[in-house]
Formats: sequence, C-alpha cells, structure tokens
Amino acid sequence: MSKKRKIAVAVIAVFIVLTLAFIWGNSMMTAARSSESSGAVYGALKEALDAVFGKDVVPLTHNFTRKLAHFSEFALLGVEFSLLFIAIGKESYKGYIHVLPYGLFVAAVDEGLQCISDRGPALTDVLIDFCGYITAVAVFFVIFLIRRRIKRKKSAEIPKNRV
Repeated sequence: MSKKRKIAVAVIAVFIVLTLAFIWGNSMMTAARSSESSGAVYGALKEALDAVFGKDVVPLTHNFTRKLAHFSEFALLGVEFSLLFIAIGKESYKGYIHVLPYGLFVAAVDEGLQCISDRGPALTDVLIDFCGYITAVAVFFVIFLIRRRIKRKKSAEIPKNRV
C-alpha cells in the first residue's frame, strides 16, 4: 500500500472513530439531555426553514428532526466506511456486501446503549439508522458500477492490434 493510501486510511479511520464517538455519546445521554439537545437542533432548523420558505410552510416536527438526525449520522458513517474500503483497495462487488454488517452492528449497539442511559431502545430507530447507512453505501456502489462500466467501455474501444 502506498504512503498516500496509508495516510488516507488513517484519516478516514479517525473520522470513523469520531463519528462513532458522536453517535454512541448521544445514545448515552439521559432522555432529558437528549431531548434538550435535539430540541436545539429542531429550533435552529425550524427557524432556518421559516426564514427561507415563510412561517410554518414546511411542516417540521421535533420527532421528525430526531429521526432525520439518526438517518444523517448513519449516512455519514456509510460514506466513511465506503471511503475506507476504497482506500484499502477493497472496492468490489463483495467489498460493498462486506461493508453492510458494520452499519447494522453500530445501529444495534447504538440502541443497546440507550438501555444504559434509561432510554427506551426502538427497533424502528435501528431500521432508520441502517437505512441511512445503506443509502450512502448504495450511492457509492452505483458510482462504482458507473465507473466500472466506463472503464470497460474505454478498454473495449482501444484497438487490440495496436503495437
């Protein structure tokens, strides 16, 4: 592995660790602290949407904001794991299948940690988390397929008799 790849792997790994710390740290908050934190995000998002589209034009709820946060955190994690597999040279059909269990594992641990903080874990949150993760991985997979098709098309256009 080249020096550039090693640096890329290290940087991506640091981002994954930071994202995991953020996700799992939020899960260990008390219910009151979590609600306060997401309430602040909801308030800022609501204010921004009202400023852009007009007051109450975009129907936004606190619960939807929380679920959107779950989806977004895990979409970021899906991006990071996809980039990690690309950086270590494991980008392939199988590579994208192998990256999927990581997201499910993190989502399950995330909800399990909520038991420690006396919050109720929810299977729907695991599904929302995993959907965010899968969405990001799927986008990278589609890009991989497009790049692969273009590469094959270009190699087919090069004359074989060329010396």
